[in-house]
Amino acid sequence: MYKLDSEEAAEWLKESSMMKAFIMKMGSMADYRAQTYEVVVDWVPTMLDVGQREALESIEQASGLQMAAIQEARWIKPVHLRTPGQKTVLAIFGFSTHEGGNRVIRLGLFMEGKKVWVRKQLQEPRHCLKCQCFGEHRAAKCMSIHEVCG
Repeated sequence: MYKLDSEEAAEWLKESSMMKAFIMKMGSMADYRAQTYEVVVDWVPTMLDVGQREALESIEQASGLQMAAIQEARWIKPVHLRTPGQKTVLAIFGFSTHEGGNRVIRLGLFMEGKKVWVRKQLQEPRHCLKCQCFGEHRAAKCMSIHEVCG
């Protein structure tokens, strides 16, 4: 991980051609992933193809967002685990800026001709997978004799 000394340097490096050149010089193990600000989107129609850039662009346009505001989208539950005939699902959308994420939390998104609501992606509290207690210890250092079912 690299920490740059100014926002100008970070913006310069984020430019596509600069990042490609930087990664090429770093070797085959280097990679770059832009930071995204994730939100949970409720009531997403199952017919939406979240893997298609065109689908995300149409959502951006219908919702009055900047182009490329939505960097990524994925279903929360895998497609094969859906109930037969299910019409809506939950999805996670990653935005390129926190302003974009906050805007859709406030105003919602428009997709497939309807308004859907958005909420903040909350991290689940960490807990031990052996005793199920919340806190700082993990299963590898758990002092409990018995395992507790999650």
